[in-house]
Amino acid sequence: MIIHVELGFHGIIKEVIWNRSVSDFPKIVKYDEKNWEWVILKDGEYPIDFVFTFSELPKYDPNYGVYAVSLKDLCGEYDYGCQCGARFTSFPSVHMFYCPKWRPW
Repeated sequence: MIIHVELGFHGIIKEVIWNRSVSDFPKIVKYDEKNWEWVILKDGEYPIDFVFTFSELPKYDPNYGVYAVSLKDLCGEYDYGCQCGARFTSFPSVHMFYCPKWRPW
């Protein structure tokens, strides 16, 4: 399923390809060295399944300093450009068949 993550009401929008239940999606994410907690979940329009709206946590919030998964990791924005793990195998170019980060040469 495809989930759009909005940071703030008119802020940054990221796209996450999520292969688990919606209830497994993290409630708190880290982006730009700040923690964000989701406040609104709504159905998306085709091809987007859901839209999560996150709000930045203020410093006085109890969840301000907790560990949170990075939004860049959820979106697959890795330095090496591949999120499927094929680079760790003996066939690193096989990822092109199913990796969403693959681009033709």
